[in-house]
Amino acid sequence: MINREKFAILFTYYLEQRRLSLKEFLDRINDTGVSVSYQQAYKWKRGLTLPNALQLIAICTVLKIDNVSKMLSDEVYSKITASEKNIVKMPIANEVDDEDSLETRPPVVTIMGHV
Repeated sequence: MINREKFAILFTYYLEQRRLSLKEFLDRINDTGVSVSYQQAYKWKRGLTLPNALQLIAICTVLKIDNVSKMLSDEVYSKITASEKNIVKMPIANEVDDEDSLETRPPVVTIMGHV
């Protein structure tokens, strides 16, 4: 089974190789009849979630990859450089910002009423 970080690296790599933005990718995958939201694709790119089997097949179709095995192959993964792999930054649990680096911002006020 593939882990989320490896999938994110491969997915990002293929998008860049095909020169597709996430929006262009979404337009094409949704044309295949498989519904994918921007949030889902963004989470795939960040390594937060994995696509289901149907979505994975559609991803291969859109990215013009012969099959899922080829897309997720260690051979392709090993060719990706370390700097390209650093594109995906996994979230770190319990990460706390340094107090000195924080900026003071004005409060946000929302006014709600009947229309």
